Amino acid sequence: MSARVDDSDEGRLPGESSTESVEPGEGAWVERVIDRLGIGVFCVDNVQQQVTRANEAYARLFGFPSAAAASGTSVLDHYVDPKDRLELATRLIASPTFRETGKARIEVRRLRIDNHEPVDVALTVAATFGDDGALLHMDCMAQGASDRARVERAFRASEERFRTVFETSATGMALTDLEGNVVRANAAFARFVGREGRELLGVDLLSMVYELDRPERPRPEATDASAFAATERRFVRPDGETVWGLVTWSWLSDEEGAPPHSAVVLVQDVTSRKRHEQEMLRIAKLESLGLLAGGIAHDFNNVLAVILASLSVVSRDAPAGSATSQLLETAEAATRRARDLARHLLTFARGGAPSRRVGSIAEIAREAAAFCTGAWPVAIDLSVSPDAPLAEFDPVQMSQVLHNLLINAVQAMPDGGRVQLGVERATLVPGSPVPLPPGDYVRVRVRDEGHGIAAEHVERIFDPYFSTKSSGTGLGLATVYSIVRRHGGHVGFESVPGRGATFDVYLPASRLPAPVVAPPPHPAAVRRSARVLVMDDEPALRDVVALILRGSGLEVDLVADGASAVVRYREALAEGRRYAVVLLDLTVPGGMGGLEAIRELRAVDPGVRAIVASGYAADPVLSNAREHGFMGAVVKPFTAEELDEVVSKVLSGATAG
Repeated sequence: MSARVDDSDEGRLPGESSTESVEPGEGAWVERVIDRLGIGVFCVDNVQQQVTRANEAYARLFGFPSAAAASGTSVLDHYVDPKDRLELATRLIASPTFRETGKARIEVRRLRIDNHEPVDVALTVAATFGDDGALLHMDCMAQGASDRARVERAFRASEERFRTVFETSATGMALTDLEGNVVRANAAFARFVGREGRELLGVDLLSMVYELDRPERPRPEATDASAFAATERRFVRPDGETVWGLVTWSWLSDEEGAPPHSAVVLVQDVTSRKRHEQEMLRIAKLESLGLLAGGIAHDFNNVLAVILASLSVVSRDAPAGSATSQLLETAEAATRRARDLARHLLTFARGGAPSRRVGSIAEIAREAAAFCTGAWPVAIDLSVSPDAPLAEFDPVQMSQVLHNLLINAVQAMPDGGRVQLGVERATLVPGSPVPLPPGDYVRVRVRDEGHGIAAEHVERIFDPYFSTKSSGTGLGLATVYSIVRRHGGHVGFESVPGRGATFDVYLPASRLPAPVVAPPPHPAAVRRSARVLVMDDEPALRDVVALILRGSGLEVDLVADGASAVVRYREALAEGRRYAVVLLDLTVPGGMGGLEAIRELRAVDPGVRAIVASGYAADPVLSNAREHGFMGAVVKPFTAEELDEVVSKVLSGATAG
């Protein structure tokens, strides 16, 4: 140090000590160490505003050629603005700590003498006050703060950016301790798991993961945290709702190679995508299963048609009340149940292009509610919004939808309860969680007070043949899903275990008015002893149908396919013995079916009276028989009475026409 070292305590530089405690040469060593550390040491006469002493590090810091050159200079030469000196002094004196201890640590900006460039300096000050409290003298240490301040500012800016990103990110973020307990979470994470941010503090993150998706707890020594390396997992909210998240878990440490002290967990909400994927998978699965089920049910229906028709014929001759009659009734009832199952299969498999007409779903809801109220010990509260729109739907199919949903709700409450059944308008906007185009819809809501749907069953409730009931077929909700989808609608649900389930059916609203229903015409007298042509590819069924119709006094001819029916009809016309009714099977594997046959028959005879028969109850040809050129329709399997009734109506129409 070039400045003279004074033995007195007054004006002593920081780091110096009195001669009584310093060995010879020790003061010079201290000076060298301080100088090598780049710490500028200087003393200020606050009255004279002058630097009274300084070391070489001070000279280098402020651009003096030497420490001697710095001594005696005015401190005002270093201020960017001389007024800064008064402001600094005022700020120091106003500080209670400084007034009490005489010490302070401050950061200031000063000018270098050589080039007048600003330099950021960190000052440590030890002050001496007069008896009147005036600031007389300051011993100071100065260290260039530019690099450190820049780093600290950058760190603070980085920390602020992280805080902003953390709090505003759409991706859920949570910081945990080594045990996996949440110590901090952003708003997106709180929304994802359905909790308030403060509720998450101290919560084990894995406890919020769905049990079947919960991996082994990540360990700090497994630095890759592979158990949570960008994997999709389900989380369960407090209300029981299950949501999907793409989860990444990373350990945090202060430096590379150091043991981690915490972890950051990123969760991207992929619930909408997963539900869409499940919807597409469900559709594909239903369609593939539907093809199989449809083929089986169609063939099964043909077999049932022979059995049911035969039973109904034999039952006519059985003595009433006899054991034979009772057995036949039992067999016929069992066959009808098999027929209903086959029809469920076909509705699920094909759904049938609905025979839509404009109408009010509320009417269907009232009928379904009345039926279920009388059949089970439950109360059904029906509410219909005044602005509930009309919709275009197949009344038969939508009746089945509501019956299935109400039965499902009732069965969820074996001890009784209340079912809420509501019909209302729903307007969907872009971005709605309901996967339908924006617009107006009629929504039918069925809510029960039952046990709810267990989380492990949520993804399977619309799967065919899946049922949690020992007596269930597993086709009820699958059929609901199939029918609603074919109406251009959507069926969704929410469930909280132990608190019931809610199903919502959405159908597009119609802008058309409801049609005026004309009263049915009075049937004319039935004409018997007429000729009937029957076409069916199933020999046994042809024979049974012939037996039924001949028993009713009709003359019957049989053919196996549509081409043969057209030939036989042409021949009858040529002979002047026109058939009064033609019964055509809609589907003939490998041959001409009923739809193609009726086109050719109408080309030959526009007045042909034809009935279409099919095992596909919801087939649009059966639902709209007249639009396709038929006078009537009959669904397989049928009883002798059902066939007789349809043939009689068509014969009546022929006679009347």
